Amino acid sequence: CSLSMGDEILGQEVGSDPAFLRVEAVRNFIGQYNSNENTSFEVMLWSTDVFSKTRTIDGSGGFTKDPDELNRVLDGVYNDTMTDYLGTLDSIYADIDRDIRNTENKDNLPRTKYIVVFLSDGIPNDQGKVQSDNDILNSVEDVVEMTEVAGVGGFNMHTFLLLGGFPAGNVGDEFRAQAKHTLQSMANIGEGRFTEFENAQAVNFLNLVDI
Repeated sequence: CSLSMGDEILGQEVGSDPAFLRVEAVRNFIGQYNSNENTSFEVMLWSTDVFSKTRTIDGSGGFTKDPDELNRVLDGVYNDTMTDYLGTLDSIYADIDRDIRNTENKDNLPRTKYIVVFLSDGIPNDQGKVQSDNDILNSVEDVVEMTEVAGVGGFNMHTFLLLGGFPAGNVGDEFRAQAKHTLQSMANIGEGRFTEFENAQAVNFLNLVDI
């Protein structure tokens, strides 16, 4: 939800997704799979940090099937500030780790699969500083290792780059290549797939993420 996703300049809506079509893609994805009693979701809205996420019954961030809770987060989306990959990956780690530790019947863990769908429209940056690929990829490796140590049945991280917000010319091409390299490397480590969306109208997770 960084500002490059959508902003108003001189009365015109600009950005890669000012109409929040990506949110509709999330709703469609949840609608497709939430009827499965064994599937639940956590939604994180992030920019400089994770500013909103779904909560479990005890109020901590985590997974739910409750449509009211899912819609509470999706209805509160807005675009603001930067694109903090590292902070978001820390939140992903913490909430998956908590979910694993709170699993009452540990025999279920080998049958449990975690899937991360990570969407960005730009390079990783926080407070104007570009974040290191090494730090980001180490964070992804930490999540993978944590799930392996816990004996989880599966983990995949799928990454997506929404185009349309990069400036024209050489600078934009450089930023696009940098973002693509980062997200593609994250997916490789997370044993997932990387996908580019040319515009917000193309955003769709149904045919790209297999639950």
